[in-house]
Amino acid sequence: MTLREYYKSKGYSDADLAVLEPILSDQRLAGAVEEVFTERDTLKSLNDQWADKLEKEYNPAITAAEKEAADSRISLARANEALKIARERGFVVDDDTRPAAVVPPVDTFDPKKHNLVTMDDVARFANAEGDAIAMAHDLSAEYERLYAGASLLDYQGADGKRGMRALRAEAVAARKPMDLYVAEKFKFAEKRAEVEAAKTKAHEDQIRADERSKVAAEFGNPALRAASPSRQPYIPTDKGKSDLPWQRGSDDQLRAARLERANTNLAKEAIQ
Repeated sequence: MTLREYYKSKGYSDADLAVLEPILSDQRLAGAVEEVFTERDTLKSLNDQWADKLEKEYNPAITAAEKEAADSRISLARANEALKIARERGFVVDDDTRPAAVVPPVDTFDPKKHNLVTMDDVARFANAEGDAIAMAHDLSAEYERLYAGASLLDYQGADGKRGMRALRAEAVAARKPMDLYVAEKFKFAEKRAEVEAAKTKAHEDQIRADERSKVAAEFGNPALRAASPSRQPYIPTDKGKSDLPWQRGSDDQLRAARLERANTNLAKEAIQ
C-alpha cells in the first residue's frame, strides 16, 4: 500500500491530497511509510494463518486430549473403587500373602515310549552301516592278500550262502563280531606271520643274490676262472725237519714247544 492509498483509505479528498503533495512526493518519507505498511500486512497475514490453525487444529486437539485425560481419570477412579471392593470381599489378595502358583508338570513327548525312531537312531544306524561296509571291505582285502589273490566270494557256507553273507550268518550263529569270527576262521594271525617270514626270507635271499652278483661282476666266477699260481705257496721247513705245517699240532702244542725251547736255552746259558 502506498502512502497516497493509505490517505485515501482514511477519507482524504483529492484537495486534501493536493495540500499533502509535498509529503507524498518525498520518496524517502513515502518509502519508509510504505515499508512499515508492508511489514504490518505480512504480520497480519501470519497472524491470520496462526489464528486459523489454532481454531481448526490446535484447539480441537487440546480439547480431545483434555477429554481423554478426564476419561482416564474417571476410568482409574472406577478401577480403584472396584479393586477396593474386591479386596474387601476377598477376591484379591496382596502379593506378599498370595500363595505360590502351582505349575502343572509338562508332559514332554518321549518317542521311546511309543517305540518310534528318532533322528539320533537314524544317525547311529547310518554310522553302524558305514562301519560294517568298511569292515567287510577290509576283511575281503586282507583275505585276498594273505591267500595269494583268493576271494572270499568263493567261500560257501553250509546253508548255501556265499561270501560275506555266509560268513555273517555264521558269525551271528556263533555270537561273535564279524571281524573276529573271520580272522579266527581263516587264521589271519598265522597267515600274517607266514607272509612276513616269507617276505623276510625273500629279502635276505635277494641280498645274498645281489652280493654274489656283485662279487661275480668284480672277480668273475671262481669255477670258470683259469688256473693261476698260488699267491701263498708252501714254504719248505728247515732242513732236517720232516713234519709239515699241518702235522705240527695245535696252537697250544706249538706254544708249549716254544716255552720248552726257551727254558732249555736259559738253562744252557746258566750252566755256561
